[in-house]
Amino acid sequence: MTSRIGDFAQSELMTERMLQTQTRTRIAQGQISSGKLGERFQDLAPNVERLLDTKDILKQNEQFRQNITVTDKKLIAMESAVDGLIELATRAKTLALQRINDPNTFPGMMAGEYEALLDQSVANLNDDAEGRYLFGGSQTARPPVVLDAAFTAFGTADTTYYQGDSLTLSTRVDIDVEVETSMSADRSGFQALIGGLRGLIEGDIIDDEPMLENSLGLINEAIDSMSDYQAELGVRQNQLDRINQAHIDAEIYLEVRISEIEDIDLTEAITRLSRDQILLESAMATIGRLSRMTLAEYL
Repeated sequence: MTSRIGDFAQSELMTERMLQTQTRTRIAQGQISSGKLGERFQDLAPNVERLLDTKDILKQNEQFRQNITVTDKKLIAMESAVDGLIELATRAKTLALQRINDPNTFPGMMAGEYEALLDQSVANLNDDAEGRYLFGGSQTARPPVVLDAAFTAFGTADTTYYQGDSLTLSTRVDIDVEVETSMSADRSGFQALIGGLRGLIEGDIIDDEPMLENSLGLINEAIDSMSDYQAELGVRQNQLDRINQAHIDAEIYLEVRISEIEDIDLTEAITRLSRDQILLESAMATIGRLSRMTLAEYL
């Protein structure tokens, strides 16, 4: 009788272990199907806090990269506008030298082209990105440059046209790094360009050589200053590129860390599943034989 009680206990233990094996098999099948250790945070209990912290850092990193993308587009547009202004100023310089030095020129001969250069310069300074003006400080909803028709200080820098403000805009691109995203149209180089072009128009029309020479000096000043502005924008873009690359490297690292916490070792999981399936089949076969035994066979 003692041996029969032991056989019963052994049968109960076998059944319990079979159920445990079934549970492990089901979990392994789900892991292999999803590639994840678990579908719920409780399945990752020992590493949940580390996983959440890592995902928060990754999300913040992705936001910084989005900020960089938007800022880079804006800086590229500003750099292109300034590059265009330098070309316009260089053309104005060539025409001014010709007007001053060529005895075959005459009053009003170049006024039309100067006016076209002025109009394009104003258009460049009123350039926008996605409907927001680039050179008006925080006043991005209105054109920053509107020429004052009453301007008469020909041969001097024009300080009358600016409609923006003096606020400096910046974007956060890393935890402790902000990059300036503004360049106002009232910088001295831009004022020299606008004043120089207006002086060239007036000096050409009234044939005023001193005014033409003063205006040429303003154009030269504008070219030098705007070259510095162009370099400044290039430095900002290079800074963004370095920071963005650091974020890319960080994302790769963070994604690996998350994968180590969430993802399964597929080879190990398949091996474990195969082993448990063999154990389960063996246990079910044994229980099946026991269930078919008669009382006389069992006793």
